[in-house]
Parts: sequence; structure tokens; C-alpha cells
Amino acid sequence: TMTTLLLVTMTSILLVTMTTFLLVTMTTLLLVTMTTLLRVTMTTLLHVTMTTLLLVTMTTLLLVTMTTLLLVTMTTLLLVTMTTLLLVTMTTLLLVTMTTLR
Repeated sequence: TMTTLLLVTMTSILLVTMTTFLLVTMTTLLLVTMTTLLRVTMTTLLHVTMTTLLLVTMTTLLLVTMTTLLLVTMTTLLLVTMTTLLLVTMTTLLLVTMTTLR
């Protein structure tokens, strides 16, 4: 009877201890694994998203800036060139006409 009681008590204690130990260990392991995985995933996702956003923004900005600059430069250059050419041509024509008429 004492042996049976001792055996049942020891088995119960061992079972409860092992179950508790396994539960605590597995929960801790799962928590650590999930936290690490989530952290790594979120960091990578954030990195990729921010890099892509920055790249798109900078490319668009550069494109708009360069196009505007080129347009303004070319328009100004064309205007100055055409005005100068017209002025020179008209002056020369006037001079030739006035000289011929004299």
C-alpha cells in the first residue's frame, strides 16, 4: 500500500513537473522565435519600402527638375538667338538699303 501510494505520488509529481516544464519551455521558445521572426520581417519590409519610395521620389524629382531646366534653357537660348539674328539681319538690311538709296 505504501509502495503504491509512493509510486502514484511520485508519478503525479513527475508528470505535473514535466508538463509544466515542457509548457513553459515551448511557450518561451515560440515567443522568442515569433518575436525575432516578426522583427526581422518588419525591418526588411520597412527597409525595402523606404528604399523603393526614396528611389521613386528622387527619380521623379530629378526628371521633373531636369526637364524644366532643359525647357527653360532651350527656350531662353532660342529666344536670345532669334532676337539677335533678327536684329542683325534687320540692321544690315536697313544699312544696305540706306546706302543703296543714297
